[in-house]
Amino acid sequence: MVNKFRLISESPPNNLMNTQNTTSGKYLAIIGAFLQAGPIIGLVSTVVGMRKAFASLNSNGIADTAMVSSSIGDVLVATAAGMVVGLIGVALIIVSLFACRYRAAWFYWFLVIYGVISLFIYPVGTVIGFVFLVYSLTNRNQFITPAPPSCPPQIPSILP
Repeated sequence: MVNKFRLISESPPNNLMNTQNTTSGKYLAIIGAFLQAGPIIGLVSTVVGMRKAFASLNSNGIADTAMVSSSIGDVLVATAAGMVVGLIGVALIIVSLFACRYRAAWFYWFLVIYGVISLFIYPVGTVIGFVFLVYSLTNRNQFITPAPPSCPPQIPSILP
């Protein structure tokens, strides 16, 4: 009997675990949101690299396919890197949303806007965008209304 009480008293309080998950979920959501810029940076570097590759083809006047194909291969590495960064960002957002259960008003609006944009990226983006939209719109109250404090605030006493 004593061991049961000792195990229960040594377990961390439930509100402490929720606070820790919320804090880690906040950081995961922020990092995941910033990592969503990866595909756009990869796309811009692809466009710039392709312009340089074809400009070198135009400046020489001779069609050197080996040089153009190696330039295009280098440019596609930037595209792939941007996509990998974006997928890591999506994974962090999913973890903060479902595992850590992070809720905030900015995160709600990010999920709605990102979900609408992702609907147009066929086929994987459509699924992810649909999941983000449905989940955020059906659970809007969890994101918008602030949660009540889990424990009353401690008022410091002036008297000894």
